[in-house]
Amino acid sequence: EGGGGVGERAPPRQHAEKCLATFHGKDIVIKSVDRFKQMCVVKYGSLWSAWRHSLDVDGNGRMTQVDFAKACQFLGVKAVQKLWSEIDTRALGFITLSEIDPEVSELFAELEKLLLEKFSSSKEGWRKIFDPDNSLRCDMPAFGAGCVTLGFRGKGKNCNERFFKLLRPEPGRSYLTYDDLWIDKDPNEFKSATSA
Repeated sequence: EGGGGVGERAPPRQHAEKCLATFHGKDIVIKSVDRFKQMCVVKYGSLWSAWRHSLDVDGNGRMTQVDFAKACQFLGVKAVQKLWSEIDTRALGFITLSEIDPEVSELFAELEKLLLEKFSSSKEGWRKIFDPDNSLRCDMPAFGAGCVTLGFRGKGKNCNERFFKLLRPEPGRSYLTYDDLWIDKDPNEFKSATSA
């Protein structure tokens, strides 16, 4: 008679509150930029991949606070304002890859600059330097050789290998594609009527 026996049920409201508390107790609480970055690497394979596929989805190289809030909502992160204030330290109202991953930002800018100095587009450069056999893939040895051919210096002894790993969209994947690094704005390579 109301003694709280094993077969007795809690009132519906208490049961719902208990279930909700249990459910939210399993939430992964992200309250620091480092934990946010770790979560991005777990979900996307690298900070570069997270930047390309979740944070800077329009590919303009910038992310506003509104875009950041939307990305955080998608990722289940609730401490948006706290994280934003820690990332946007210059209070510009937007962030770039350099605030998320300064190392990759610097290395990628150097790689892209070298490609565009020597070729009319990053796609042409990628094909001629990193994918000359048109396999649509570039493994780590080919990437390293391509970086050397291009004159890419990077930093440190094993920079090309480290850079390759920092760009991978999945941990352990043995190759990169053009689409892993750039948005392919002309995947079918249509020629305009004026250039034909």
